[in-house]
Amino acid sequence: TILKAPYSVRTIWEEYVSGIDGNPPIKYLEEIYGNKWRAKKNAKTFARRKRLYKFILNGIEKGKSAEEMIDTLEKRRLYRNENGEVKKRTIGWLQQSLIGI
Repeated sequence: TILKAPYSVRTIWEEYVSGIDGNPPIKYLEEIYGNKWRAKKNAKTFARRKRLYKFILNGIEKGKSAEEMIDTLEKRRLYRNENGEVKKRTIGWLQQSLIGI
């Protein structure tokens, strides 16, 4: 199953390429089983996360490293609140912001 509430883009990428907590990598599941591995509860989460996977993979195809792409996404989450403090938007916000990319 897919992690419920990952804290960082790096965690999502690790889950995709290496697997986490003894689970196989998402990339492997996709290659071997296509969409059949996705339980009903995982399908929507996967669809949202796929935007992050694609963003990183597209960057890699263009000669960037996964680390550079992860940093780009993490920087995109940063903003200043009304008090000028630097805060971090949620992973959900980030996924939504990538629609159409």
